[in-house]
Amino acid sequence: MRPRSPLGFAALGSVVLAGVVIFLILQNRAEQRLRDDIRSLQAQVDEFARLKAENERLNELLAQSKSETTARSNQLAELLRLRSEIGMLRQQTNELALLQAENHNLRIARAAAPGNLSLEPEMSEPVPRQQWTFMGYATPEATAQSLLWALREGDTNAFAAYLNGLVPELRAKLEQEAARRGGPAAFAELGDHETGGMAEYRIVGKIPLTENRVLVRVQAGDAMPIQTFLMKKIGDDWKMADEIK
Repeated sequence: MRPRSPLGFAALGSVVLAGVVIFLILQNRAEQRLRDDIRSLQAQVDEFARLKAENERLNELLAQSKSETTARSNQLAELLRLRSEIGMLRQQTNELALLQAENHNLRIARAAAPGNLSLEPEMSEPVPRQQWTFMGYATPEATAQSLLWALREGDTNAFAAYLNGLVPELRAKLEQEAARRGGPAAFAELGDHETGGMAEYRIVGKIPLTENRVLVRVQAGDAMPIQTFLMKKIGDDWKMADEIK
């Protein structure tokens, strides 16, 4: 066997070195691809986690929206129910008010009927026109004479006294009418119209309706028709509320 020459050993070393270099290059490329695959997988894992979180958030929003929709539907149903109940209560209240008004009118009509004067056959002595005085409003009889006195006098002070003897609704109506006709001066015309032909008056009956409501029947003379007035007690004073035709 012949010994190898130095040139042969050099060639062999070059081959071996080239193989090692190629191996290292291939290994480096494989490691690089592996790192790229790992980064890709990590990115996919991160994206999956993000999508999962977003999906959970959307599910929560959907559930919350459904809950709010249900709550709004329940609130709407409750509102409609309450409106229906309010409508029924308003109708019942109106019907009750109508029944009370009808009952009130029936009681007044029955009390004002001539056959019912026997409930309290109270008849005062005639009061001549010149004796009419302001008596205040402490009793229905006092209010009646105070109003007649004010009508007879017909001046500004009497007009104020007359207004004080009326319930607020009737007073407001008379004040508006007086303002339309020229103020308190028009009261003198009213007084002359109402009492100009009266020489006297007397109370021929007083019919209690309630503790604070009384019918007072007044006659201007024996030959004159009887007029019936509704009196209401407001505070400590009796005030005229209406004339029962």
